[in-house]
Amino acid sequence: MANVNKYRILLADFDLEIMFFYAKHLENSGFEVKTSSNGIDAWNKAMVFHPDVIILDLMNTEQLGLKVCKQIKTSMLLKNVATILHTSVNEESLNHSVLKAFVDEILQKPVMPELMERAIHNVVKTIVNGHTTRNILDFDNLSIDLESYSVTKAGISIELAKREFDLLLLFASKPGKLFTRKEIIDHIWNGKENEDDRILDVYIAKLRSKIGKELIHTRKGVGYSLVITA
Repeated sequence: MANVNKYRILLADFDLEIMFFYAKHLENSGFEVKTSSNGIDAWNKAMVFHPDVIILDLMNTEQLGLKVCKQIKTSMLLKNVATILHTSVNEESLNHSVLKAFVDEILQKPVMPELMERAIHNVVKTIVNGHTTRNILDFDNLSIDLESYSVTKAGISIELAKREFDLLLLFASKPGKLFTRKEIIDHIWNGKENEDDRILDVYIAKLRSKIGKELIHTRKGVGYSLVITA
């Protein structure tokens, strides 16, 4: 967790003008800020950036915004990340248990930048008081260091290429979950697969050869999952 006013903020909003307005204010206040304009990109950046707080709009549709919030709070990598919903959707329609289960704070648009900054400090305090942020994920004899982007197995360092590490990180976000080929391509290649439509299989084979083929389960024609436990 960063020092006060050095928190890492991921700001996601489909309205670019609004997003950059708040991003500039937060950066001027000393925060480290990344921006995103859609749900898939927000999730991908969160996996790499490891923000302390994610501020997002409902991304033009309520269900997509809720999906991103749920992904964050149910991911082993991001469950301790604070979430703030910044939206113009009517407050009454947001007042339901499903939303509250995945969002730490709701800010109605438009909100003064100073109030957004105060909300950031409030939600971070809540998360810090209730959780200890982990920078290392341990699975059986496999260890993933989120700060140095390194992997060890049984204490031996494993060198992974960026795509291989990204794949492992995605699988490790929810061990045992079967990620479909489309989900993987959406997250790793932003929905655009390489010219060779078997490139995913090539990277899976490379990852298996390095961490152990028994650790990645294949559902033929459907997708892949990490079979180890935390």
